[in-house]
Amino acid sequence: MDVVAVAEERTQWPTKGAFVLAAVGAGFGSLFRFPFVALRHGGAPFVYAYALLMVTVGFPVLVLELALGQVYQQGAPRALKKVHPALAGVGYLATLTALAQGTFLCVASCWSVFYFFGSFTFPLPWHDCAVGYFLGRVVPGLPTPAGNCPNATTSRAEVFSPAVGPLSFPADTLLWQLLAALGLAWTLVFAILFRGVRGLAVVLYGVIPLALVVLIVLLGRALALSGAGLGVQVFLEPRHLDQDWASASLWLAALAQTCSSLGLGTGVMPAMASHNRKSSDLVKWAVFITGGSFLASFLVGLATLAVLGHLGYFPEGILSSGVRSAMSGPELLFVALPEALVVLPKGVGNAVAAVLFAGIFVLAVVTGWSYTLALTTLLGDLFPNLPDALGGLVCCLAGLLMGLPYCFTHGYFLLEVMNYFVPTFCVAGVVMLECFGLGYLADSASLLQKVREKGSSGLQRGVDFVSLGWFHSVGIVHERILAIEKTRVPRFAWCVVVKYVVPWGVLALLLAELVRLLGWEGGLSIPGRPIVFPVYIIAWGWAMV
Repeated sequence: MDVVAVAEERTQWPTKGAFVLAAVGAGFGSLFRFPFVALRHGGAPFVYAYALLMVTVGFPVLVLELALGQVYQQGAPRALKKVHPALAGVGYLATLTALAQGTFLCVASCWSVFYFFGSFTFPLPWHDCAVGYFLGRVVPGLPTPAGNCPNATTSRAEVFSPAVGPLSFPADTLLWQLLAALGLAWTLVFAILFRGVRGLAVVLYGVIPLALVVLIVLLGRALALSGAGLGVQVFLEPRHLDQDWASASLWLAALAQTCSSLGLGTGVMPAMASHNRKSSDLVKWAVFITGGSFLASFLVGLATLAVLGHLGYFPEGILSSGVRSAMSGPELLFVALPEALVVLPKGVGNAVAAVLFAGIFVLAVVTGWSYTLALTTLLGDLFPNLPDALGGLVCCLAGLLMGLPYCFTHGYFLLEVMNYFVPTFCVAGVVMLECFGLGYLADSASLLQKVREKGSSGLQRGVDFVSLGWFHSVGIVHERILAIEKTRVPRFAWCVVVKYVVPWGVLALLLAELVRLLGWEGGLSIPGRPIVFPVYIIAWGWAMV
């Protein structure tokens, strides 16, 4: 790679800004998830739960994963193995999860290619019906729940209502244009891997700030629309917060979005941090990464719901159960933002659309690169003599092949199923296992030796083991983080979160969701979506669990 070499023969980021932008960009691929997951779980209650978890769970676990990579200068599997040999398997699970999550996030972002080319048409091709454009042009062949579309006979809410039951699924056909866009994305991912992170830094410095500026412009325009305040009310006004927060599904969904936004549980952050200097102040960069990820999600969600308010989905600022289930699909972002572009002056809307959707596609490339980095870092650690280009080629081909099923007509539904199962169970599960391992296994041999050296009775040894082990395991990791120059992490709070709050809390949420899911339409549907999927589609999600 074309990067600066460090003493440990580990490559280094050219600038700290590039590292922060790359880490923030890793979570940008999940931005399309935030609006519809928030809508599915009531709007404001989800937003506040997400904000709380970003601070209390996301930030401490992010510090943990960055520390693993930065201290040990290796990817997640090898770094966790150095903490304790039994944790190597968790690192491999994280890497496989990165491949699973990166593929469907990359496909979803590739939908933007259709809007990019459509932005050169006057008027914009979705000016009369954004929903119809998506389900008729981007994913053709699906039933078109078109709402206010011309010649529409049914609304989206009617098509996706519980009374419909199993949808009449069309014949499965390959979407060649989507496959071509996905192939282009993975080709660019390979080009970045081949050229090194200096080339990526140029892209990051140009695209991510520009995307944020365009997003802020769109947000301003969306907020100026008539009725937008109703959407803002749903997004920010907490109604019945005590009742909504009693739902385990809401907290698990907020946790899954937190992990996806920060790239946790996938080995991405340890892989990125392994290219930092050991003396780098990782806590400061973790603050920037957490803040940037939350800001991006907040702006996208606010803009999306403001547009929905303008379209009349929230009469009197109330989110009905019908709208909550009917509009909470993966395409929501690609329906709402185009509606905001239509109301811009002629020519301006086209230019903003071209910049916005080109930026989303580039972010798809960054997302693919981020998750592929976890794989290439593992290959580099296992096979030091393996050429970077060959390792990158193998990983990119694997990503393209795993993305192929999403390029069929039924891939839309497969993506929705995987978008539920992978972040909810796989990503959150890996985070849970990381914290269990680092909380209870780290340096356990040293702990046992200290107990034996006391030479006390069997009962006393048990008491001593518990007292020494209260924070000992995770404390060892904490001390190694403190060894980094200028880094300060509050020991007590950090240890409590990593050793007790995260692992046991996530375990309880996962068990509650599994019980709930098994009773939902016989396991052939996903909570919050009244669609009964074919067995072979839902089986993909269960296979990941």
